[in-house]
Amino acid sequence: MNQNPCNIIRDALQITPTGHEIIDSPLIDILGFSDVKCANPQMAYSDDSLADAEIIARTLKGTACGFEKRLGKGKVLHIGTWLGFDTEGHKPVYEAILNRLGGKLRQTTTSNNNIAIRQRFTDDKKAILFIGNYFNQEQLGKVHYTHPTTGDLISIPISGDEMLWPALYAVLSPICMNLVKGISILHSTSDILEVDVAKNQVKLTLQGDRDLKGEMVFEGDNISQIKSVLIDDVSVSLHYASSRLTVNYNHIHNQELTLTLKIG
Repeated sequence: MNQNPCNIIRDALQITPTGHEIIDSPLIDILGFSDVKCANPQMAYSDDSLADAEIIARTLKGTACGFEKRLGKGKVLHIGTWLGFDTEGHKPVYEAILNRLGGKLRQTTTSNNNIAIRQRFTDDKKAILFIGNYFNQEQLGKVHYTHPTTGDLISIPISGDEMLWPALYAVLSPICMNLVKGISILHSTSDILEVDVAKNQVKLTLQGDRDLKGEMVFEGDNISQIKSVLIDDVSVSLHYASSRLTVNYNHIHNQELTLTLKIG
């Protein structure tokens, strides 16, 4: 509060630095990563003073500067320097630190870092998913997102290997979008332009890139009531798995498709 050094955590840990080191182009080894860029000074500790702690970082001279030690009901993780975040090498270090804390680092993942994927959630257990390929080349990859209700990771494609994502193209899919009682859209690789709900059937107007595999997954307690699915009045094969139904189809260049659910 008055700009003086605060010793509360240091006194609680009963660990006092032996000094500090200042090195030209300072680097440290931390959490299994070598020569990670840091800032001067690095706080130095004797190994003896850290006998009941885990040393996680050392300076270029081999001096301990970072440690983790249990305190009360938790732990204190002390780096002993400042990493900042101005090099790509810092990213895996921050991820390693967060993994030690047991936190969930991301809601979405991709097997190809050239594919951008983002997910946003609503207060009523739904979400929206963005998948984009900003590159001039097609990208092959499989993406995963988080189910808003169960927390499970769901993949696109939902089964099988990686799929082709067209160049300079993006998909914006609703997640867990209700259609009728007990039936909702889990995800879709098509743009959903219109939804028409009538007695015993639901019509969806879709559009997508011709090079993108069409996949729409339905889930819910009443999935078994879907008796058939038609694409432009042509019946397509259905793939049931647990309480989910997957429909695969082909997009047509610059043309809309009509997907019809026949509900019995």
